[in-house]
Amino acid sequence: MLQRIKKILKNNWPILFLFFISAIIYHDWLSFKIFIGGDYGFRYGETVKDFMNYSIWLNNTELGNTNITLNMIFFSFFPGLFGFFGIDSNIFDKFLLFWPFIFVTPLASFLLARKILKNNVASIISALVYCFNTYFLAINSHGHFSLALAATFAPLALLFFIEALEKESINYSLLTTVFLFIVGSYDFRVFYIEIFIIIGYFIFYLLNYQRFEKKSTLERTKIFLIMVVSIMLLNVYWMLPLAKTGSLIENAATSRDLIPFSLNIQRTFTLFHPFWTGSAPKWFDGQDIPIYFWLIPIFAFAGLWLNRKNKKILFFGFVALAGIFLAKQETGPFGDLYTWLFKKFPGFNAFREASKFYFAIALSYSILIGSFVASLWQRVDSYKFRKFSLDPSAPLGMTMKYFLTISIAILFLWNTRSIITGKMENIFISKKIPTPSLQIKDFVLEKNDYFKSLLIPVGPEFFIYTAKNPIASATLLQGNAWKRLSKNFSQAENIKTNEKILYTLNQTFSQNLLNDSSIRYVIIDRRMNKDLFNQEIKKVPYLEEIELKIKDYSIFENKSYKPHIYLTEKTETIHRNISFKKVAFKTISPSQYEIFIKNLSGSTYLNFSDKFHPDWKLRAGNFNWFSAIFSNNYFLPDKNHFESDARLNSFFLDPENICESRFFDSARDDMTCIKNADGTFDLNLTLYFKPQSYLYLGLVFLAMTFLIIISYFAKSLINKIKK
Repeated sequence: MLQRIKKILKNNWPILFLFFISAIIYHDWLSFKIFIGGDYGFRYGETVKDFMNYSIWLNNTELGNTNITLNMIFFSFFPGLFGFFGIDSNIFDKFLLFWPFIFVTPLASFLLARKILKNNVASIISALVYCFNTYFLAINSHGHFSLALAATFAPLALLFFIEALEKESINYSLLTTVFLFIVGSYDFRVFYIEIFIIIGYFIFYLLNYQRFEKKSTLERTKIFLIMVVSIMLLNVYWMLPLAKTGSLIENAATSRDLIPFSLNIQRTFTLFHPFWTGSAPKWFDGQDIPIYFWLIPIFAFAGLWLNRKNKKILFFGFVALAGIFLAKQETGPFGDLYTWLFKKFPGFNAFREASKFYFAIALSYSILIGSFVASLWQRVDSYKFRKFSLDPSAPLGMTMKYFLTISIAILFLWNTRSIITGKMENIFISKKIPTPSLQIKDFVLEKNDYFKSLLIPVGPEFFIYTAKNPIASATLLQGNAWKRLSKNFSQAENIKTNEKILYTLNQTFSQNLLNDSSIRYVIIDRRMNKDLFNQEIKKVPYLEEIELKIKDYSIFENKSYKPHIYLTEKTETIHRNISFKKVAFKTISPSQYEIFIKNLSGSTYLNFSDKFHPDWKLRAGNFNWFSAIFSNNYFLPDKNHFESDARLNSFFLDPENICESRFFDSARDDMTCIKNADGTFDLNLTLYFKPQSYLYLGLVFLAMTFLIIISYFAKSLINKIKK
């Protein structure tokens, strides 16, 4: 047993060494404490449990919206598995985010480097360059884990693709597919960059290794195409539904303008994040480049020059130059090219700021700097070096070899000093759930009905939200769904956002706006504009303050709020107080509701308090998601679906017309439309977001593709055992 342990340590000491270094630096993350900051917040088990209903429509925040992050299953579906057991994010994020970053990142980058460099020490240096550059440290401090985790698995995808080409192996091609899928499941932008790196490597490989070997070229092309087809099939589950909603090309992430990001070629050339200070980054405040950062490109391009005859190293040199050029964004030289790509090239509009291309620089620099170290060790031990009277066994030769290697390691490990000392705060410092947040959570969850809570201005970090009790930030609504309402107030154009929120709440239609949107509670953070809210919010006539002693927060109730789904005899509008009738319904998922209407005497309007989208449909009769795609006239006519002035959904229903129509098979759906003896009607309807069917269809392709991949691996393993 002892001998086996010694053998494991001897064979894997570089990996164990990297694990030890990474664990020391991120030691706090090894616990189950709560770490949040920037774009990454805390989520209760009750919140993520809803993610099990994997849906293209999200209704737990704002007024509902298309889920443009369907691809990010490690941030959505898998947390739902933990939420099913009541596990909060401080537990599951360790398994899905923190611990993979701590341990898989150095492992993946080391394995890729060792494949190319064939040198353990040089590969360790490569891993340190990749793991501890200022880009990953900076984005982690702000909670950009999707980028960091995608970059964690990206080196493995490239490693397996290199193996696939060299060994003409379908197994490795399928492994490439699996890891590309994992990369894309964390972040599309890193996946996008990685795809182009892999395509570039494939072309580069054929041009430099296979020019005169037709059979091998065809075999490797087949391997490449297998990877392309399988990765497309694995990603159709999110591409297809988003394409059907029109959100694949234009959405909240891709429709925004370019933003200035303090980027220039000097910062990208030195792999220096523009907001890096040595400790907590100062966001949107460009920093000067410390002089020692210029050593990074010197070592990288020295490695490229010393290994210029090595085709793989040469390829990473090209990747480095491309990354440097794109990451500088619109600054010179040729800054207009980035603008053209952003506007014209498919998918490039996901990069509204170019710092994401630092990933390509970090990946290529890790290999190039590692190649410099590998050359250094090789040349110190070579005859060419000895002829300069530097005997490798002499102190000077050994000193140079170790001094430069250790110096490069320190150059990157020095970036982590603020994490170890605790000066890098934000997400690196654990937090506790404040008592007020727990009090608000208990207050919300004890209610049994559906309602939304309006947070002014944005709400606390630990606020509870679920599909049954969504939250809506007044600040975000003011800039989106309620923006056009504000434009009607000419005197409100030049005032501050929080004052504009109060202005909106004090209009003649304000109560109806909240009613139609199912907003029951208005929760005020008294720490923000304290005097303004304390004095003015109490004057809003339709809001009644609830006597709860919650530090820093006040809760007001709008008692006239309306249900999630309800009926009105007239067209719903925020400019009249229209009486409504509750309707029984069952929530299947955020994308599907079964509605049961009893004793309907005539035409009516069905109102749904989620944000309007033309793909919300009504089905009369038995419902099947597959038929929703391929059956004609499956839903009630779209002409009867319209947007209310609160930007919500309304449907006109004529029960007699529905019952006499061919929208359902009366022989099979005899309980869908019943005409009672008194002349009234009972209707059973399904409210459905149609693109959900394309998500289900895509998931079928996903499952079948994985089944084929697993079957192929199993067959290969069986054949190997038989041999």
